[in-house]
Amino acid sequence: MPLVKTGPNLDAIFNHQLTNVTGEPITPTKISIFYLVRTLFHAHFGVGVVPSLRPFNKAEKTKAFSILYGLILSDSEISYDDFRRVVRLLNNELGRCIYYNFICSIEKLAYGDEQIEMLFENAFYTAKRPTHIKVFKQEQTDRDNLTFMSNNSFMYTWIKRVMMQYTRTSQEGMFIITERFRDWVVSGNIEDVSPINRGINMTLPFEINCSVRARKWIDDQLRFIQFCQSKAMPYEKVLDLCDIISKRHRDVFEVNLLKTVVYIQLKNPPEAMKSLKVFFDLSMLQITDSARQALNTLKLMSSSQIALRYGPVLQGRLHRIFGDRKCASELFSESIQQSQVNVDDMCNRIANLELTINEVLMSGPILERLPSDSTKAKKQDDDVNETNERRVLQNTIHAAANINIPNIRALQKDFNEDYDLHTFLVSMSKFMLCIEDMMDGKYFKYNSTAEYVCVGFNHLRLVYDSQNKGRAIEDFANAIMSSGLVQSGMYNQAKRAAEEILMTNCSTPSCPKLETESQAISGVNLAYSLASIGDYDNAFKTINSLNTLFPEQLSWISARHVKICSELIQFEKDFLLNRYTACSDHLKEIRSLAPLEYTLRKSLLLAVTGKLSEAINLLKDYKCVDVRGSLRIHMQLATIETAYGRFDVSEHHLEEAGNIAVNTHYQDARFLVTRRFGSMMLGRNMPEDAFKVLMPLYPNVERFGTFIEKAIYFMSVARCLRLLKKDPRMFLKKCKLQILNERWPSMEKLLCSELTILHHETGMFPDEHKATWAMERFGKIEADLPGPCVWMFI
Repeated sequence: MPLVKTGPNLDAIFNHQLTNVTGEPITPTKISIFYLVRTLFHAHFGVGVVPSLRPFNKAEKTKAFSILYGLILSDSEISYDDFRRVVRLLNNELGRCIYYNFICSIEKLAYGDEQIEMLFENAFYTAKRPTHIKVFKQEQTDRDNLTFMSNNSFMYTWIKRVMMQYTRTSQEGMFIITERFRDWVVSGNIEDVSPINRGINMTLPFEINCSVRARKWIDDQLRFIQFCQSKAMPYEKVLDLCDIISKRHRDVFEVNLLKTVVYIQLKNPPEAMKSLKVFFDLSMLQITDSARQALNTLKLMSSSQIALRYGPVLQGRLHRIFGDRKCASELFSESIQQSQVNVDDMCNRIANLELTINEVLMSGPILERLPSDSTKAKKQDDDVNETNERRVLQNTIHAAANINIPNIRALQKDFNEDYDLHTFLVSMSKFMLCIEDMMDGKYFKYNSTAEYVCVGFNHLRLVYDSQNKGRAIEDFANAIMSSGLVQSGMYNQAKRAAEEILMTNCSTPSCPKLETESQAISGVNLAYSLASIGDYDNAFKTINSLNTLFPEQLSWISARHVKICSELIQFEKDFLLNRYTACSDHLKEIRSLAPLEYTLRKSLLLAVTGKLSEAINLLKDYKCVDVRGSLRIHMQLATIETAYGRFDVSEHHLEEAGNIAVNTHYQDARFLVTRRFGSMMLGRNMPEDAFKVLMPLYPNVERFGTFIEKAIYFMSVARCLRLLKKDPRMFLKKCKLQILNERWPSMEKLLCSELTILHHETGMFPDEHKATWAMERFGKIEADLPGPCVWMFI
């Protein structure tokens, strides 16, 4: 036999370097890091001979490697859930389906579809492709950019150590590592955290494991988000399940409508608009009803024109919610034109109603026209245009009277659903007319708001009310009623009405407890009513409960009303305590939410701090088209001018306010203007004339006045009586009852001043004990809460 020449044993000479080298212990986290590096490399370089369409640039490489270094330098193991969150963050930064490709590779390992293989192809080291010479020549000049990482980097060394440990691990060791890796993935609670992009064999949640259940789940979530947000799933989880439905149930295109509603609640208009467009794009195709027509045309599906008619309606609603009323009006007009072309009466009614809502309700505080609303001004200039206006006025209302005639029913495909929708539109049309009259001050019937809105209830006795239209319209009517009562100064009536609305809001088997914008408005009207009668403690308790019921993260549309209410009441309380710095802070919060309220209170704050010209210019520059808003602005200008002794200008503004008051239905309008006229005459040192003006107002003051108005009125009458050498003590006592519990300390100091003058030794009723008590009380209040009483500005 030939002799075998043996060479030197290099392993022994070099102390078995291959087997004794310190490797990187293989753990589930390090396996995941290795596969994440491989996923990133494929996203950058490509797979095999197929190049990547978008290699990473320098900034993207920096983001990727900063996260990779953070992972490998971690001292402890990372859970699978946390690792997926990190990869999702990386995917948000880089895109390129990194999260999807990584999760697929990990799931294949966990479920045994593939074995753990911790090796790289040659392209990872050389940045060259094995074939395709043309591609190679094109990429040769850009080879530096294609290189994924440097051979001298710490990451490269770490990867080599992991690969070294992998190559020296026995099959038994790899079996143990695989079992640990599987347990690591399973223990990560994969069901609870963003279950998107799972393997195709993964079991879906029960609610969406088929198209039928997915549609029912979507309907339920839509109802909850619109009517009871606290019962809906967390919005992030809803979006994750919507993504699963989009991938696994492609026939359920309604999921995009749910995503639109969720994005509205998350204040994300671009994504909401994108989802809405996808919804209508997918809904434009429908299966052909007739098999004969399908055979003749060789088309199984045909396009639907429904999206062209109803698409602008929903898109217009979206623009209206986020304040773009001009674009919303154009979209509603487009829907009207499409419905007329396609002879779709129901779409025409809906679009007309939405156009009216856009003009009436807008996006500001309820029952108040915003400055940008020029529609009403144009209508006042030209009454002829009113008859030609594309709005739901007489046609819909006349149709309501004939809803039960046979030809109407014959046109309906689904009687229950169409009847409900039709009656809903009729009732909403009536309410829009009612609201418009209330905003314009033309609602002359005494306390008839409730009677008027109840007209719609006669058409709303719905047996089939799956969409809660009946309860929604009833809540809306009640909110309008309570707002109208507050606006007319009927605070006790508004308090009782709002309490009844909130107390009767109970859950039923067919409908949960409502958490709608109407409920929020009723709640804030209760708070306004309590604050108007001086019950600040209960008002703030009501606001706190409303903040709990309508958190901004669940329903910002309802929460904005609560925020406006909270800031206004806080402003009023701090203003009466002469805390002007705190008042300025409250105004910052409502500048964009309620511009009229901000303007009135900002001017008042400027006036009491000596900035007369700024206060007057702020009020005059505000373009107000709201009737009650104009009334309040003129009264505010009059009181400011009175406080600064400019009585002629004040009288002019009071005349303007009086002209508005006599032509409106507001129960408290004339009383408010007349009281300020009496205060102006008192400021002119005309107590006899002022007394003649003020005294007839007593019944209206008791009926419609806030506690602030009552205190000012009683103080004004008492001062007139004192100057006329008559007994003012009865009215001083009434004034004191309004400002108990330190509601208005500066007014109490003014009251003490009047008592001191009365009971001074030279006064009308000399009493040394009472005079001393009044002076001591004045000093105590001044020490605790200094500042003058600025009642003439109010």
